[in-house]
Order: sequence, then structure tokens, then C-alpha cells
Amino acid sequence: MAHDVWQDTAIQIVRVLINDTDYDNYTYSDSKLLTAFVVNGYTVTTEVEFTEDYTIDIPSNSITPDPSDDSDFITLVSYKTACMIYTNEYKDAANCAVTVKDGVSSISYGPVADNLSKLADHMCSKYEQLKSDFEYGSQVGQAILSPYSPGSDLISRNNTDHRSGGYFNY
Repeated sequence: MAHDVWQDTAIQIVRVLINDTDYDNYTYSDSKLLTAFVVNGYTVTTEVEFTEDYTIDIPSNSITPDPSDDSDFITLVSYKTACMIYTNEYKDAANCAVTVKDGVSSISYGPVADNLSKLADHMCSKYEQLKSDFEYGSQVGQAILSPYSPGSDLISRNNTDHRSGGYFNY
């Protein structure tokens, strides 16, 4: 199946976020990740107001106009997709979380579900943080700390590392 640039980019970003990078043995097919991305794109556009008005067509896995140049859209939807995938994996693992004991030996799948729960929580909180930064942080910060605002030169002078003579890397 031939993909547009945004589709290839989205699939690769989501693969890295969920650590599905074994090129010989992917856990998720490209089409499954693309469908998840498009569905989550629909959800994100109801939560966030982008400068572009995207039309999401779930049955045809398409987004118009082409979001290739909108890194905010691609990033937010990728993190939302990773959040959804980890949440679903956690639910599946929780349904199979059994403990088997035979004498002194035991096997437990509960820790797998616990770890997936932590991954899901982390990815979902990262998405919420990025969404909040997009909605409030960049717009408010640009207005207050533009290069021409009165306090911007004071902030840059106070953030120097005198040992190396340069600025801290944040």
C-alpha cells in the first residue's frame, strides 16, 4: 500500500514511541498503525484547535489537507496514538494477569500488566502535557518572552553558565 509522506512519518513516529522497531518482526502492521493514527487524529481535532481545519475520513484513512508540514499535529496525534496503544495493551495484559504456583515455583503475569499500566500512564500524561503546552505554553510564552519584551534580556543574562561561558541547554 503506497503512503503519502505524512502517513510514513506518522507510522514511524508511533513505532518509535511504542518501541515497535524490530523491522523483521513488527507487532503492528502499517495499516493498523495508520488506522489508529487517523482515529486519534479525529479525537485530537476535537480537543485542540489547530490553525488548519483538518478533515478526517476514518473509512479511507485520510486526512486533508496534508498535515506533513504541521509538526504540532503530527506530534500530538502520534503521542495520543501511543497512549491509546499502551492503554489497550495494558487492558489485554490485565485480562491475562494470572499467577500459577506449583510448590515453591510460581509464574506471575501481573507485573507485565503493572509495567504496561505505567507506560500507558506515562505516555498519556506526556500527551496531556504536550497538548497543554500547545494550547497555552507556546502562545503565552511568545507574547511574554519575545525578543523585544522588556524582561527577555534579563532572563538570558541570568541563564548563563559562567563555568563554560555559554547558556544552559534545556
